[in-house]
Amino acid sequence: MPVAACERIEGSDVKRGAMFSRTFQPVAAISVVETGLGVVLTAVTSIVSAPAAGACIVSVSVGNQSGDPPAGCIKISIWRLYQHGYEVLIGEALPPFPKIDWIAIGDSK
Repeated sequence: MPVAACERIEGSDVKRGAMFSRTFQPVAAISVVETGLGVVLTAVTSIVSAPAAGACIVSVSVGNQSGDPPAGCIKISIWRLYQHGYEVLIGEALPPFPKIDWIAIGDSK
């Protein structure tokens, strides 16, 4: 269900679109989420619940919308930081995963 209609997205050819927003509870470090949009142009995510040591960073990808992820979907990835010697590295998160809020903007179906 759209939460807002977009008249013009700056820098885009989309004159009318829709924005969807939901809270998502991931079951894996990388998840493909259906947004309810026909095509996603942009998306943002943030961690809602308290981040854990094994899951403290979230990112989102809209891809090319014709393969990975498919049209109308976003790919949400959760990451962790870990230490290797004197270096701090990033890798896929470990359970338990925090709740994620996402907002996607694009063309409605």
